[in-house]
Amino acid sequence: MSYAVSAAPDGALFAACAGQPGAGEQGKTVERSLNGGRTWTRGESRGIGHCGGDLGAGYLGEIAALDARTVYLVGERSSLLVTHDGGAMWGMVKAVTAGTDAGTSQVLFFDRRDGLVLGVDDKPPYYPDDLVDA
Repeated sequence: MSYAVSAAPDGALFAACAGQPGAGEQGKTVERSLNGGRTWTRGESRGIGHCGGDLGAGYLGEIAALDARTVYLVGERSSLLVTHDGGAMWGMVKAVTAGTDAGTSQVLFFDRRDGLVLGVDDKPPYYPDDLVDA
């Protein structure tokens, strides 16, 4: 089973799961709690599908909530995803270095505006020449 959780500084909680097939862009479901986890709301998450049937590896990395509305979702072989409306609509954030099958492995925010995204660069050349042993 693949799942991830995040707590925003304002107290909002988010939980995500990933389904099958594990081909990178499979469905994910995100739920939100605004009362410390006592109740959870699963909205219609347009743009990321949903976890139907059995849960699996699903290439889900982590979820990073900045507040009750802005959340980032990362996963291997999946693009960096973001919502600005609490999970109702998700969109892709294309990294400068990402190719067609690149994924994101981690997202870290220092504050609401600044952060880092770690991932895979699958654009040739894959490694600088000076780092490859002959």
